[in-house]
Amino acid sequence: MSRRGYGIPEDYLTRDFREPYHANKQVAGAWLGVYHNAEKDWDLYELAERLVTLDHNFQLWRCHHLKTVERIIGYKAGTGGTAACLIWPRPRAQVLSGTVADSDFDVALGLARTQR
Repeated sequence: MSRRGYGIPEDYLTRDFREPYHANKQVAGAWLGVYHNAEKDWDLYELAERLVTLDHNFQLWRCHHLKTVERIIGYKAGTGGTAACLIWPRPRAQVLSGTVADSDFDVALGLARTQR
């Protein structure tokens, strides 16, 4: 994208890719530019769409994996000798019904609660 004239900050081009990515408004703006110039940069537009599809499929896998684990081990904390995962979501029905208190990880996982 940078070679095509989209403004990607230099530190993002040379960053250590083993480190977590941190969102950047200039990078997001570059992707927006790709969408506005889809005819001119069709290959970049297709790449963007494939990345969105990859992310979507990964989210589906996470959801399916979560349901499989729930069916196999239920909601037991510390199953398998672990101290339990602190970000493991509570049963969706409990969150939606309001029987479980709000927490940061419920919000982070996008588990919306109904209005009381």
